[in-house]
Amino acid sequence: MRALARVFMRDLVAYRAQFAAVTLLVVLGISLFAAVYTSFQNLKSSADYSYDRLLFGDAWFSVYQAPDTIVPFIKGLEGVAAVEGRVVQDVSLKLPFKVKDKVTCRIISMPSPLPQVNRIVIEQGSYPRTRYGGLIHEDFFFYYGLKIGDKLRVEVNGQEYDISIAGVIRTPEYLYPMKGQLDITPSTRNFAILFMPEDQAQQILGLTHSFNDISVRFLPGADSERVTKNIETILEPYGLLRTIPRRYQPSAMTIEMELMGLEQMAVMFPFLFLSVAGFTIYILLFRLVNQQKQQIGLFMALGIPARGIFLYYLSFALVVGLAGAVVGVLVGEVFSGGLTGLYADIYNLPYVEHVHHASVFAIAILLTWFALIAATYSAARMASKLPPAQAMRKEAPESARVMFSSLFTRLTSGASLISRMALRNLARTKRRFLLTALGVSFAVLLLVVSLSFWDEVDFLMIRYFDQIQTFDLQVYFDRPLGLDAVDEIARLDGVEQAEPVLEFPCRYSHENKSVDSLAVALVPHSRLHRLHDKEDRPISVKENGIVLTETLRNALRVEAGDYITAKPLTANAEASLLKVIGFTDEMVGHAGYLTFRQAWSVLGQGEGYTSCMVAVKPDKRLAVKNYLADSPRVLYIQDQVFAKSDFKTYLKFFYTFLAFMLTFALVMGAAIVFNTTTINLWERKKEISILMVLGLSGAAIKRLVLLENTFIGVAGTAIGFPLGFWVSWLFANSYSTELMQLPFVIYPRTYVLTLFILLLLLWISQAIALRNLRHWDLVELIKERE
Repeated sequence: MRALARVFMRDLVAYRAQFAAVTLLVVLGISLFAAVYTSFQNLKSSADYSYDRLLFGDAWFSVYQAPDTIVPFIKGLEGVAAVEGRVVQDVSLKLPFKVKDKVTCRIISMPSPLPQVNRIVIEQGSYPRTRYGGLIHEDFFFYYGLKIGDKLRVEVNGQEYDISIAGVIRTPEYLYPMKGQLDITPSTRNFAILFMPEDQAQQILGLTHSFNDISVRFLPGADSERVTKNIETILEPYGLLRTIPRRYQPSAMTIEMELMGLEQMAVMFPFLFLSVAGFTIYILLFRLVNQQKQQIGLFMALGIPARGIFLYYLSFALVVGLAGAVVGVLVGEVFSGGLTGLYADIYNLPYVEHVHHASVFAIAILLTWFALIAATYSAARMASKLPPAQAMRKEAPESARVMFSSLFTRLTSGASLISRMALRNLARTKRRFLLTALGVSFAVLLLVVSLSFWDEVDFLMIRYFDQIQTFDLQVYFDRPLGLDAVDEIARLDGVEQAEPVLEFPCRYSHENKSVDSLAVALVPHSRLHRLHDKEDRPISVKENGIVLTETLRNALRVEAGDYITAKPLTANAEASLLKVIGFTDEMVGHAGYLTFRQAWSVLGQGEGYTSCMVAVKPDKRLAVKNYLADSPRVLYIQDQVFAKSDFKTYLKFFYTFLAFMLTFALVMGAAIVFNTTTINLWERKKEISILMVLGLSGAAIKRLVLLENTFIGVAGTAIGFPLGFWVSWLFANSYSTELMQLPFVIYPRTYVLTLFILLLLLWISQAIALRNLRHWDLVELIKERE
């Protein structure tokens, strides 16, 4: 066994570049796993700790109006730890700048400086001590460069109030400033969160001695469903509108979905990278076994058992796996700190924990050994099962005959001698050609999968903002208005088209599933909000049923022709039965689309519209927006230019992560290509030396190898493109969430760019492998080994 150990070390040194390349693949895969998974664990524990320390609520109850005397009754219920009654209302806020604009301002009352539910953290300033003072959320404050003491003008029921900024806060309810459950992106630019003393907020909003929002914390171990039902029973007489458990609270739900996505990424990409590393070391050992058959036969003849041979080749996987896992975990730990800090800043986590998780190290080693041993088992077993006599016998040279030789001759009759030699060499050594092409295909796979994410996000942006929501502005009214308000907007100079919209929160139910979403009424065949099915065929709202988004379809598990119940989340609303007549593929958000007549019937109210979509001439956009901002009937204005910018900002980290993945894929692709091409050239040293002895120049040899590598690259892409297509499809489907469905798209440019990168890597690898061609000892290389 000592002899095997010496040979093992000799082979490690002899193939050091190839084993180093495989080790690099493992390091990249494990470092990615360690960085992302450690960050996921850090962020999850940081979020949980922040929620606990800031007394984050377990449930929220929205009512039409309830007296403040109701709070003690709820607090006395079994399982309730703390209760806070508040007034919460969205009002209009005029931005204090030259460019006129209106945004949403959510006024929230504070019963005391230290609420027992959803405690706030004052980052700057102090609790308001003067009349009409408030605490503003830090995201909005810093976005607009506001200062302590600045005044914000809000409009409430037609009356304006100047609220002085007394301080800047952070709160567990709005770590991620989301307006509602159906928002996709944080609303930093157009959503101000303003906390005011209880008496001032009640006076401004006209809810003296009453509340419309109750937040509750449960005792540890309490039956949350039973407690929630008891509270709903108490609040039912006061117009209970909706109940939001913590898992559906907008900020918490968004963070949870992002963490789930991060956890998926922590598994998917490292699994892909380690699988590729496993296949690469399999190819390396398979070719090593074929090269060392005579040596294996000699070992067996000298009495070394088959088990020793098996363990000898399996040891390569164990050593490479251990070295790669250890280095990968250390590198991953370094990256995890920056990744955790980046995510913590995005989510405004007030308390961040950085913990070294021993489980990550153990999982990394086990995962690596499993992947590599599973891949190398076949090659090691093949080596241990070789009969000694057969192993020591030199294999007969491969036939130089090429299938369909007459056809081959005709097709290559006009080609140069070097080209014909390259093609004949590849056809003669089919096994080596296929193994090399397979190794190259893994590099193609990694590049296609990484680049496909860029295509999918780009397609999502174009689809949603340029093909579905084709309006320029959406003007939201402070209350439902008649068609005259829409006509007034349509007559403005520069307005090309205006369409009314009616939106209201609605709970859809089917069998045992229920989803809180939106009901949206549009004009038939709307040109400003276009509905398309999955085959991109235009569809429209109709009187005989409701059109659901694909995301809502999946959540409710319904098909066309099924009936669902729709209950508006408004006071005293009744449920209506609606037939599902179709599905629109919007990919972002979820909603049900109806005609206005249906929507009014479901609401049980008369005619009215909550907003208006507007198409504006580019040169009149600012003038129209300024005019609308001055209207007391306008709550806020959604500008699609800013909405698209906000969405890109939301995707900023995703783009960063994709760039990170693409860099890893490029490095891994380079390592794979280098490994496969250098082994290929190492096996052919003798053959190349004979050609040089026969008079072929070094330049001709390089052209020959270049052509062969080019053909191998084309063959590798022929295998890698379908593999990349399939894996990209799997990744796109697994990354979708309740509110976003990542489309599966691969642009032609991805394939072209992949082919270009691959050929470039092949040529660079060849240049490295042949850099010392002139210094080869030709006489020594052409000697036959007996």
